[in-house]
Amino acid sequence: MRRGSPEPFHRLNRIPIRDDGEALVDLRGLSAGWVLAPGCLPYLRVRVAAMLVRAQDSLPDGHRLTVSTALRTLEMQATLYWENFEKLRAERPELPLSALRRRTNRYFAPPDYPAPPGHCTGGAVDVGVLGPDGRPLEMTGELRPAMAVSYAGM
Repeated sequence: MRRGSPEPFHRLNRIPIRDDGEALVDLRGLSAGWVLAPGCLPYLRVRVAAMLVRAQDSLPDGHRLTVSTALRTLEMQATLYWENFEKLRAERPELPLSALRRRTNRYFAPPDYPAPPGHCTGGAVDVGVLGPDGRPLEMTGELRPAMAVSYAGM
């Protein structure tokens, strides 16, 4: 995605959304060894949970995944989105609404678009990695806008 180019939400919003009936699974029932963050709703779609298990199993010995966010309610998504939008607006009051939305959309899927945010479907998960000493590994890199992806029967 080029800097300044519009988000692909207009394309996502044209895709018909149909629940394929795939169940949510409770991550606490899987013995993959990961650590769930306090307040995390530990539910993911079966296929996403299977990918998480594979990721955990692929880590070097002594390393563990941390799951900070799995399922989010639409209310939780809206709260995160609008709190970050308002924080950015306070920091950059000169920006027009469109620029504020575009910048907020880099890190949070908008809760008011027809395409549902991935976390609200159980189709997205935020993870980190703990090293053998139990401390989080550095996971930052160059910040680039996220591509919005909706779990719609993938």
